[in-house]
Amino acid sequence: MPILKSCLFCFSPRTGSMLSAILSMIISMITACMVIYNLAVSYAKTPLFIYEWAFIIFSIFGITASLLLIRGVRQQNRKYFWPWMVNNVIVIIIVLISILFVASLSTVAPKNGVLLFVIYLIISMVFALFWIYGLLCVISHYQELGLGG
Repeated sequence: MPILKSCLFCFSPRTGSMLSAILSMIISMITACMVIYNLAVSYAKTPLFIYEWAFIIFSIFGITASLLLIRGVRQQNRKYFWPWMVNNVIVIIIVLISILFVASLSTVAPKNGVLLFVIYLIISMVFALFWIYGLLCVISHYQELGLGG
């Protein structure tokens, strides 16, 4: 039995899976473009440039996983769902770790970054909830296909 019977209260899990794939692909493209721009502006001026390359590679994997999910939804083939689901779980973990990391930094210098931390926390939680809900939509459609639906 699927986890969700409908996505966003009116769409089927199939449509919700397609929307999740498209939105996550767009977010991965925006992330890759932002990191590439940041690298172009300040290449190797910061010790974080290794992490920026990791973000680019991970964004490319996210785009590829989203394209595979779109193919899987269109062809109703469950095996194409796995890369996107694995990528999504990793994204959720990274977002939660980054929230904890920023929280630990804000306790070191609370007067300098409380407002920034609150804004970051709200935006990060919205993204985390989006990724979790998208994952539930995709898992629901995955389960429907397993049931022959």
